[in-house]
Order: sequence, then C-alpha cells, then structure tokens
Amino acid sequence: MTAKAFFIRGVVLICIFFFVDFIISLFLVEGLKKYYGINDSPNVLINGSSMAMNGFNRDAISKRSGKKVASYSLEGVGLGERYEMISHFYQTNSNVEKVIFEVSPVIFESSSLSKNIYTIFYPFMDAKNMDTYIYNRAPIKDYLVHKFIRCSRFDSRLMRLIIMGFMGNFDNMKTNELSGDEIADDKIGFVSIPYDETKKDIFGETMNLIEANGSDVILVMMPMYKAKYLSFNPNEYTQLSDYFRNFCLNRKGFTFIDLNRKELIENTKNFSDEVHLNVNGQDEVTKMIIPYLQ
Repeated sequence: MTAKAFFIRGVVLICIFFFVDFIISLFLVEGLKKYYGINDSPNVLINGSSMAMNGFNRDAISKRSGKKVASYSLEGVGLGERYEMISHFYQTNSNVEKVIFEVSPVIFESSSLSKNIYTIFYPFMDAKNMDTYIYNRAPIKDYLVHKFIRCSRFDSRLMRLIIMGFMGNFDNMKTNELSGDEIADDKIGFVSIPYDETKKDIFGETMNLIEANGSDVILVMMPMYKAKYLSFNPNEYTQLSDYFRNFCLNRKGFTFIDLNRKELIENTKNFSDEVHLNVNGQDEVTKMIIPYLQ
C-alpha cells in the first residue's frame, strides 16, 4: 500500500469514526432531554437538586394539572449551576408559564461543590453557556476530548437517565422508609443557616432571568424530616423564610410555599432519609403543588 493510499484510508476511517460518534451522541442526548422533559415545549419547569428530583412526580403533576412538565434537576448542583441550567433551558423553550424552584435552608451555603460538578453538563456543551461554563472549569485536555469525541460526554450515571428517558420512566425509585430516630434536646436549633451574599446575588440573577422570560415563579421550601428541620436555628429559619416571602411579595407572579408542614415532616413513611422524600412523600408533595398550577 502506498503512502498516499494509507493516508486516504486513515482519513476515511477518522471521518467514519467522527460521523458515527456524532450520530450516536445525538441519540443519547435525545434520551437525556426526554428524561428531563426539555424537548417537548413544557408549560412548567421544575428546577432544583436531588430534593426536587425526589420531591415532585413529573407525570402526576402533568396529568393532574393538564400541563406539560419538565424536571431539569440534578443531584449536587448549587445556585451557580442552576442558573446555567435555566439559561440553557430557555434557549429552546419559550412558552413556560411557571417555574417551580427548589429552595432549602442551605441554598445560600458558601462552601464549594465537588470540583468536577461541571462533568454533568458535558452532554449539553454544544450550548454556548454550557460550553463556557465547562471551559472555565475543566482541564484543557478533558475539555478538548469531550468537545470533539462526543460520546465521551456520557458516563454511567447519565446512561441510566437516558434509558429511563426512552422508557418514559420518571418514577421515584426510593421506596425505603426512614427509621425515625428522635432528635436529642441538645441538638435542637444548633445548626446555623448559611447566608453567603454572593449566592444571594446569584439567586437574584436567576429570578431576574426567569422573570425576563415571562414565567411566574413558585419558590418551594422542600420538606425535611422533623429531626433535620428542628436541628436548624429557628430564628434564622424564620428570617430565611421571611426573605423568600418578602421577595415574592415584591414581584408580580411570584409565590413562596413552605412545605415543612407538621403532617408531612413528622411522618417517617414519607422519607427515605432526612432530606429526601420517598415515593410516598413525593405523592403528598405533588398533591400540595397542584393548586398552585391552576
């Protein structure tokens, strides 16, 4: 084989590789979009962390409200990541009536997330804001590999979501129930609620982004088992709740709901752990949110 023929064959094989890689990646990202529900012009967007992932039954909300619902929530994300998620969402969705936005006592925590949290956004790095976000955080070698070899953007945890997306399975898989240990008296109110001004600013920017896109907002303080709830300083919890309540009073179309209600948080059958609802708790929260979507 001549050098020219060898070169041509090499170029052809490389082209085939990148073509197949491109086609497979399109298939995989479509499954991920189906899982999040961001490919179907939703009327309602749910955004949050694992608390929202386990707290809202997307299908049940859709059926009971008659609205298309997307749940663009990811485990481990903070306010900065959620701003990028919502920005990315609005690039392809413009008719969103309401955004259900998870809040919690630790939403303004200053401590940094995992250094590689950016990897969960690799599948969407074709979007300009996601590409910039990843570029500013990933080692240049990792960035380039994932930029040009598209299938490398999908790891095992994302593959599970892709399969669930194609299967139309969005159920809460947590069926275990919390043991329900009582909190010791000396542990009541001992946890201080973090309040970082930088995170507060990001929250404000996120609300401005949602408002600018014409969507109403429902801020939902996600429920915690009573032992966890009682561990937070009660005065600081009240101040945080008042902040969200007043924030909403000053903006048209904004509502604040605190779901840390006695009948919900005192029932161990609603929780898989102290901060995550199981399938029973999810059903209760879903019933509570429906009236706000009418």
